[in-house]
Amino acid sequence: MIKLSARAASGATSATTVIQLPLFHFRDSSLRNQLQVARTVSSATVYIRSSSPQIQAVWNQKNSWMQDTVIRTKPGEILQADLLVEEGGRIVDVDFGFQFPTTELRFLGMAPGGVWSKEEAVWPDFAIPSKANQEGALTGQRIKADRAGACKDQRGALVILFFSVRSRGEGSITFDTIQIHDEKGQPLAFEQNNLVLHFESR
Repeated sequence: MIKLSARAASGATSATTVIQLPLFHFRDSSLRNQLQVARTVSSATVYIRSSSPQIQAVWNQKNSWMQDTVIRTKPGEILQADLLVEEGGRIVDVDFGFQFPTTELRFLGMAPGGVWSKEEAVWPDFAIPSKANQEGALTGQRIKADRAGACKDQRGALVILFFSVRSRGEGSITFDTIQIHDEKGQPLAFEQNNLVLHFESR
């Protein structure tokens, strides 16, 4: 048996191709110096389809992503909320917004996440925290890379947000107005698993 492996070339997003063996020679051990021709009975069809990025909001506690969307905390603690992506290799530009309750939380700031390659230039365009704390929301926050491939295909954080817990209570952080674009500026469709994170402060 002979096995062939194939993978999509860099930059390929969709295609259909056929792998064929039009002629195959082999040497029979009983006929040492004579090549035999084998008849090929089938070929392999390879389908390449572009995968949709999956975006999800998660709590990050002690450098571990929590499965539960509810975190239990207390006043004075620092909370980290990560906006994760999978299959994000085509992403070059990200626009997003978020909302949170200012009575229970104080927004400290944010930074690009670890899914962005350290070898590529990435430009965050974030508002100052005081604006978010006045309004309880921010829109039009942006991260832009110089080229495709800056965002890795592996699971990782697009952006990391930090909050301090101000008082007892409960509420939610909601990510919204999310848009992602490819290298040509075209919007990319994406799947969302969860974009709301809940907290309970006691």
